Amino acid sequence: FECGVGRIDKKGNWHIVNGMLRIGRGKASVTRKRAARYRKKDRVPLYVSRVQKECCRLEVCLSPEDAKRYIQQPPKVSVTSLRPTQEVEGIILKVYPYGAIVDVGANRRGLLHITKVASLYGKYINKEQGLKEAGIEKGAKVRLSVESVQNRRLVLDFTPDVKEEADREFKRASSKSQQDSSSEEIPGEDLQEWAEYANQQESLALEESEDEDDNDDEDEDYDDDEYDEDGDIEEALGLDTY
Repeated sequence: FECGVGRIDKKGNWHIVNGMLRIGRGKASVTRKRAARYRKKDRVPLYVSRVQKECCRLEVCLSPEDAKRYIQQPPKVSVTSLRPTQEVEGIILKVYPYGAIVDVGANRRGLLHITKVASLYGKYINKEQGLKEAGIEKGAKVRLSVESVQNRRLVLDFTPDVKEEADREFKRASSKSQQDSSSEEIPGEDLQEWAEYANQQESLALEESEDEDDNDDEDEDYDDDEYDEDGDIEEALGLDTY
């Protein structure tokens, strides 16, 4: 939208700054229809929701309530400012068969892969249901560690102290199991679950091998100041390559 707002560059030249209105992340056809309705109007009442001086971006919304909601949101940090092993706190936004999407306060959401959960508990995790049983569900607050930040991907893992506690618990349970059991046969269902768990570990090893190959290539350049909070999750994280 042309809002009558502009800026002066370092050379003293005047430039118009158009306002950007977010109209949702639904189907592309629905988005185009909404945009077409706005284009037919001569004037649209708008409210400033965000001003980013660093990249000369002006964002607008349709109501004072929306503007207030944006203003009250804490500022997002650039994902490139996060470092491996750095501890972060976040909220799980959505759970998929392959893991959970986590908001850690950065301008890119992070992925906690299902194999990380399987490694922590030492057992097969059955997609969304298994993640939920492990406490990985929408709205849950989590404390995690940054594993890597590469090419718009924020990969998360459990913190070292959580891993150590899980390892101690696993050893205690294993010791007790050995004392309580004799030469009992393992049920077929348990064997199948452990086979699935092994497959998850092989899949994780293959992904890590592919990532090492990708490290030989140059990383994509992208703007640290770019703010894409409402961008498509899969595209932002590159989840189509997982």
